[in-house]
Amino acid sequence: MIVDQLNLFKAISEFDSIDYILSAYMLDHWKEVCTDKMTVLVEKTGVSKSTLARFCKKLGYRSFTEVQYALYYEMNVSSKMTFSKNCLVLDSTLKKTLKTKKRIIVLGAVSPLAVLLNYVPFFKEAQCELILKLKGGSIIDFMTQNQVNQDDLIVYVSLHKSNLELQVDYLGLYNDLIFWVYSHQIDFLYIGKMAVRHDMTSAFIPIKTELLSDCLCQLSLVFESILSYLYQRDS
Repeated sequence: MIVDQLNLFKAISEFDSIDYILSAYMLDHWKEVCTDKMTVLVEKTGVSKSTLARFCKKLGYRSFTEVQYALYYEMNVSSKMTFSKNCLVLDSTLKKTLKTKKRIIVLGAVSPLAVLLNYVPFFKEAQCELILKLKGGSIIDFMTQNQVNQDDLIVYVSLHKSNLELQVDYLGLYNDLIFWVYSHQIDFLYIGKMAVRHDMTSAFIPIKTELLSDCLCQLSLVFESILSYLYQRDS
């Protein structure tokens, strides 16, 4: 997943930021990165050793050597992987649901949802508005204020939570949400981890990894796949 992580950092970072510079360099010069010493990369990118070390930890690795091994494996050993293989294949039922939707309402913890801000203009271009709940307050009030109806798809995102947090969600907030969704007969998609899979009629895309950066990459991949379908749904 390191390539997805680097692509994500490159996509969401400012052009002249450290994250962008290092991500772009590692993607464009991966062969050299896999064989060069840390000092060579530091010299070529103009960052300090401590900055590079922090970036490696941000990627989820303990050292630059671990980054080298991960990058080598994914780019060399798994080099035959294609975009279509990496791309999430949407369930036919979900495709049928998306075909008529005018808006996608995304709920959940603010931190992972912020990553999706980059997709808002692209969804608008695909004739399907992407609305993210990025502030606190009642979910039910939010949906009422936005006049959520059967033309919309509600997406609930739950990432990197403990089992206890998932249970609390299930018994409180999530239960209220499901009751509201069913009472208004609105289509619903759950992305992430779920404590109890009581709801077999709703679409469910699991994200099981424990590493936050991997979670965010997989979440982005889901929305990339949805966006790709929306662009071609009327063709």
